[in-house]
Amino acid sequence: MKQRLKTWQVVFLGFLIVGTIYILAGHEPEVYRTNEGCIAGSTTYNIEYKASKDLHEEIKAALLEEEVLQAVTKLLDEKGVKNYRIDVDGESIAKGNDNQGKKWKNNTDGSIINRGKIFGTTYNIKYRTTKNLHKEIKSALVDVDNALSMFNKHSIIRAFNENRDTVANEMFTNVFNLAQEVSAKTDGAFDITVAPLVNAWGFGFKEDSLPDDKAVKEMLKYIGYRTVALVDGKLVKENKNTMLDCSAIAKGYGCDAVARVLDDKGVKDYMIEIGGEVVTKGKNDKGTEWNIAISKPTEDATEHQIVIGISGRGMATSGNYRNYREENGKKFAHTIDPRTGYPVQHSLLSATVVAETCAKADAYATAFMTAGLDAAVEICKENDIEAYFIYAGENGEMKTFATDGFKKYIKQ
Repeated sequence: MKQRLKTWQVVFLGFLIVGTIYILAGHEPEVYRTNEGCIAGSTTYNIEYKASKDLHEEIKAALLEEEVLQAVTKLLDEKGVKNYRIDVDGESIAKGNDNQGKKWKNNTDGSIINRGKIFGTTYNIKYRTTKNLHKEIKSALVDVDNALSMFNKHSIIRAFNENRDTVANEMFTNVFNLAQEVSAKTDGAFDITVAPLVNAWGFGFKEDSLPDDKAVKEMLKYIGYRTVALVDGKLVKENKNTMLDCSAIAKGYGCDAVARVLDDKGVKDYMIEIGGEVVTKGKNDKGTEWNIAISKPTEDATEHQIVIGISGRGMATSGNYRNYREENGKKFAHTIDPRTGYPVQHSLLSATVVAETCAKADAYATAFMTAGLDAAVEICKENDIEAYFIYAGENGEMKTFATDGFKKYIKQ
């Protein structure tokens, strides 16, 4: 006896027939795929995308192009791929969603992320444009390193420290002049002639036994921002033993240098971070100000004290809570007071500054860690500086203070 097919059986049979025809026609369902490997012997790549067929061979051909990210992006777009993330040696760009249906982690449509190492630390730069600018960014950072790094044997600052005949370039001159200005406005709490003391206490490029009082007193003879000057591009020293250390301003200046590159290229939205110092412009991927977390002054870098929102500003934080030297059970802070010759000992744990440039923010944040809370607050009032301080109360409890100008940035 014949039986009529039930409705669900008809629907199932229809899907089965359509699917069979689809497969026979050469179509496969789209799935997420991962292609990874190494090109040119050392450059690594990891590419995730959703497609009906594996495109690895075509991707490898695109990876041989000079503009790698652009070549792979063009290939995937031409193949009609809607969801992908391309990462080549730390440079990345993404489109659409990941295999969980969410925006790709650490990236958004049209954003490019450049990562790398400079000044003994790391950098992360995120911006929105059609062209990857990592080559230009790296060139700008190398220029800063060639001017300001004490560890670079060919740098301008190294030549001055070794009393070699050298002429300062525009970059070194700008940093030197800013440093001298901040030194004058902070009563010498910021001082780039501190290098011998930093080395003596084990925080520079030398680490010996700790100095005694006699050694400190001797070094103070050639410490002081008033003992040096730039005259026609030449560094004039009162004492040949004077050495400069721009590490407390170099990361901030590096952020500013990258910002100039992006500005010159017409980039409207970006976030630049070098070793914790930050410059932002425009909007983030959510269309709001960039949110930057300020860490709690603990050894756990994942704990955040507050989050601030900034755009078109530079931000720098300085603290002694993760960089110190321990000798015979006693901790010595890495911030050395150039006026006394000794590591600072006061209640201030962390100082964050927001300013028109990151170099300025970097210098003042360092100065405040030298000066201490009360003096830092007075300097802010006198010079209209926007700052946020975390300090230890009388019973060791953690307290905070924000200048009136800084309060508008606090989100949570």
